[in-house]
Amino acid sequence: MEQKQKKHTHFKKAKKSSDKQIITNKTKKRENKKPFSIKPKILERQKIEEEINELNLRIRKETPPRGVNPILSESKIGEDYSISYPDAKRFDQFPISKSTIQLLKKNQFITMTPIQRAAIPHALAGRDIIGAARTGSGKTLAFLIPLIEFMYRSRWTELDGLCSIILSPTRELAQQIFDVFASITGERFTAALITGGKDTKEEAKVIRLMNVLICTPGRLLYHLDNTPHFNTTPLRILILDEADRILDMGFKKDLTAILEHLPKQRQTMLFSATQTKSVQDLIRLSLRHPEYISVDEKAQYATPESLNQTYMLLGDGDKINVLFSFIRTHTNSKMIVFFQTTKEVRFFFETFKKLRVGAVLYLLYGRQSQNSRNEQLSTFTKEKRGILFCTDIASRGLDIQGVDWIVQYDCPEDTAQYIHRVGRTARLNHNGQALLLLTHNEQAFIEQLEKAKVPLNRVEPNIARMKNIANDITELMIELPIIKHYAEKSIDAYIYSLTKMHNKTVFDSEKVDEKAMRQSYGLFADKLEETNKEDHIKFEDDDDDVVEEAATKAEEEEEDDDDDLLEKADEQIIEEVKPKQFDISIKPKRLTKKAIHSVGTYIKFEDSDNEQDDQNDLVEKMEEEMRVADIEDKETAKKELKIKRMKKQSALTGFADVEIADDRKRKISLTESMKEPKTKKTAEEMLQEKLKGNSLL
Repeated sequence: MEQKQKKHTHFKKAKKSSDKQIITNKTKKRENKKPFSIKPKILERQKIEEEINELNLRIRKETPPRGVNPILSESKIGEDYSISYPDAKRFDQFPISKSTIQLLKKNQFITMTPIQRAAIPHALAGRDIIGAARTGSGKTLAFLIPLIEFMYRSRWTELDGLCSIILSPTRELAQQIFDVFASITGERFTAALITGGKDTKEEAKVIRLMNVLICTPGRLLYHLDNTPHFNTTPLRILILDEADRILDMGFKKDLTAILEHLPKQRQTMLFSATQTKSVQDLIRLSLRHPEYISVDEKAQYATPESLNQTYMLLGDGDKINVLFSFIRTHTNSKMIVFFQTTKEVRFFFETFKKLRVGAVLYLLYGRQSQNSRNEQLSTFTKEKRGILFCTDIASRGLDIQGVDWIVQYDCPEDTAQYIHRVGRTARLNHNGQALLLLTHNEQAFIEQLEKAKVPLNRVEPNIARMKNIANDITELMIELPIIKHYAEKSIDAYIYSLTKMHNKTVFDSEKVDEKAMRQSYGLFADKLEETNKEDHIKFEDDDDDVVEEAATKAEEEEEDDDDDLLEKADEQIIEEVKPKQFDISIKPKRLTKKAIHSVGTYIKFEDSDNEQDDQNDLVEKMEEEMRVADIEDKETAKKELKIKRMKKQSALTGFADVEIADDRKRKISLTESMKEPKTKKTAEEMLQEKLKGNSLL
């Protein structure tokens, strides 16, 4: 005992000695370097203040006059005012903070695009902006950089609340904006991605702690109406990316309601690829003396010059064969194929996958689960080749690198939709190819494209290389009846979509050769008659996400991919993109919700398996509680039944409290006085009969 006490005492002494030594070491360091304590922080703050003052001074001096495109201005800018706006082509030549410049360089953003050179000077001055530029021109940085710089110069912190809301028409575009914002902001400000398909309760917990919210209109309006303590009073900047698309996608009422929640005194920036000088839709957005920025007004064409655009005129029964053959001859390309409806996307994806088209297939459509959409888009973006089947959900704003071909299987609704679709390729001065498949009834659309300054060349299919797959699809339907279901739904949805088109000079559902289309889709009545008799499968509605497979890698590849399917007057005009080395990349891990930090927090609400696990745990817990409750109920019922029997016996015998001593013997205790028997038999006789053969005497 004494030894233990000595050890314990020694330990305590050693601990005290150690503590004293640490304090002494710190004291010596402070004595040797007295200026070390607080001065570095003070110096850092002083440098920041000096930089902010210098930036504010430069912005006041370098702001271009209203109504003037900075690219055309001869005003001098720069730290020494030695260069003019037309000569400024790098970000570091504008009044932008050093930290932002460093992060831009880190992400390979050094040279500005025309829309950035024209919009950023006005936006830095706090003016409302209407930006019109071609797709892939760098509009995202044109509004993110002024936003980040405003928060930096205003010394905005988490305690200051919400500074900006960025609205996007689709979740994918919102995701892309969020990623770019996070990459060029660092840990200075907090941001959250608020889109549909997420847990609204989890969003509500952090939404009031964010400096920037990147949202889709529907989800933002939900939180404005239902989330308590969601304060938009501090908001200074409202940004609408693809503003015309937001108005056209049925968000007009939502947008009007959102604007009623926001303060009137704010800076508003709108960017779109098809915006014109007409401000009919922009007046109600309450812009204040906006600057109209367009860098394409003097351009000869509405699409990039590096984009080679072609079209075909085909019969309704030939389009599917042309598409299949075209993909088989371009397996080394990265291609996006646009369809008008979700049903078509699912039918073509499942059918071409089963027929081994020779390429990796992906799909993207509106009613797809959010996790599946993110996974498909992320994987396709990283791959160097593959085919993405999609609806117009992928036509706006998405920056997918290295797309070689844009194929439009269905005629777009208008020229604006066409421009947005082909804008997924030929981005940032890279080359691209586009092919439009039209029926003979849709030929009037070519005239509309020419009026919109969209140059196209007509090409004819190479019959020698075109394969008829109707019989193959029929055999596939016999084996897999779900394909037949997809085909029928696809045709019905396509014809129905034509009835909703406003451009009646191009679209007429009554002129569709439905019989030829059904045959090309493999729907032969005689061959499928036996299948129809035997098939009793009830298919689920197409609203459900039946297709869960991300992508299917084909086992066979075409050896000769250099030959093209297209020819013009016996002369081949479209060359295949040079073969690329195919890299097999590992799919990224599922993103999870990060912890909330005081500074530099980025919140992304992702659907994950954790929610399902929590539900499973809850179900198991409830089942266990029900099982225990059931056992207790049974025991209670037994006791009540036993008491009833005992009371019944007491009523018959006139005695009470019958207790069971063991399995063979019973003990009766008399606790009440004898009562008058309720039957003709005496109590003694009834007792003898009851205890006959079991006497305790």
